[in-house]
Amino acid sequence: MYIRTFNITTFRINTALKKFRGEIPLTDQRGIRQRGQNKLPEAKIQEVIEHFKKNTKYKSHYRREQTSAEFLPPEMTIQKMYEMYNQESEEPVSMPSYKKIFYQRFNLKFKTLKKDTCNKCDKLKIQIDNEIDPKKKESIQEDYTNHLKDAENAQYLRRCHFQLAKENEKYECLTFYLEKTLPLPRIPTNIVFYKRQLWVYNCGIHNGKQDQGFCYVWAEGVAGRGAQEVGSCLLKHINTHIGKSVQHLILWSDSCGGQNRNIKLTLMLKAILQESSTLTDITMKFLCSGHSFLPNDSDFAQIESALKNQQILYLPSEYVKVMKQCKKKPFLVTEMNTCDFLSVNMIEKKIVNRKTSIDGQKINWLKIRSIILKKDEPFLLTVQHDSFDAPVHKVDIKKKDGRNSSKSKIEDLFLMSTLWPNGKMIAAKKLANINEMMHLIPSDCQDFYKKIQGDDNIEEDIDGYNIASLDFEVEDV
Repeated sequence: MYIRTFNITTFRINTALKKFRGEIPLTDQRGIRQRGQNKLPEAKIQEVIEHFKKNTKYKSHYRREQTSAEFLPPEMTIQKMYEMYNQESEEPVSMPSYKKIFYQRFNLKFKTLKKDTCNKCDKLKIQIDNEIDPKKKESIQEDYTNHLKDAENAQYLRRCHFQLAKENEKYECLTFYLEKTLPLPRIPTNIVFYKRQLWVYNCGIHNGKQDQGFCYVWAEGVAGRGAQEVGSCLLKHINTHIGKSVQHLILWSDSCGGQNRNIKLTLMLKAILQESSTLTDITMKFLCSGHSFLPNDSDFAQIESALKNQQILYLPSEYVKVMKQCKKKPFLVTEMNTCDFLSVNMIEKKIVNRKTSIDGQKINWLKIRSIILKKDEPFLLTVQHDSFDAPVHKVDIKKKDGRNSSKSKIEDLFLMSTLWPNGKMIAAKKLANINEMMHLIPSDCQDFYKKIQGDDNIEEDIDGYNIASLDFEVEDV
């Protein structure tokens, strides 16, 4: 009756009585017979580890000394890696086991294509949530509000400049931005995921007068992706597409120190201004870091959407074809050559890159929000720090000995030379990987790859930069 009433077994009663009497110490015997049966053999673990080691890994030049993490290519995912492993192994491990080994044994990350949130916004939000002192909390909240207001004001001003360009023939407004690197060759064969690929670069320019997108395309091996390459694209665009009636040119970009906000691009724009017969001034303005949405982003989204349907591309000209056909109002696409890329090294030797203004203010390039260049002031830069409402400061780049002051010498000062006369060498390891893929490339496309030269002293990271030859300060965001 007792057993039936409580719906228990006689084994549980006997066990309870033994515990009560203290006859024999009892131990937990659950799982003794089956323990270790599901443990993954060490040979299978090593098989997965060797598979991970095959993948091409990069290091990022941003905060390189602060992290030991390595990055996998942006196109790679754990699912893709597991599918490749499945094809290689006769008896593959399960997906959960595969992921467990990945996270436990490797410090690998997938390179994100863009930052979705603003670092400053996130930092201030955390400080607001954690601050106890009401006065300090109010002060942080005010900083946060001012930051958002500054970001919105910048976007509003950019839209006003676009409208001004449409209404006034003397004004033109351009936005420019580099698209994420595009791989070459673009083929679905699995071996590609284990090899370093060549990068194709696209500098997008969007104008305000016609609301038209332009693409300037070149491949790694022709040139790099620094400030002088971006400036050369602007030079070609201004010479080709800016009308003779335009006197005032306004340029908007993000706050990237390597491509936009530096002395090299500024000097190149100085050279463009001095050479132009119509332009009287060029103004560069920089959006808030983390809030730098540009019309170019929409242009690039169109291109990347079209590329989802293009699994096989062997040459830069094939990328150009996709860009021309990806939307109803086609982009105007130009394929850049080595002769199109110019250098300001000769100009840099003839000026002084001063870090203080005429009135004694310290100049920090990473905090500049606006730079105004005037044709009648060839040796002056007019800059604003932190916001567009801040006071302007003039920086004199003329040498103190008074040289280069006459008109003829000014013209000589802003002469530029070819940046990469024979093309730009790539990392030797990358060239070796490309040669290993030559059997996957049609014979009529191989000549393009055979002309590329490699250098053992070049080390490349995930973003396509050559680590040893960075010529700019990295912004600490």
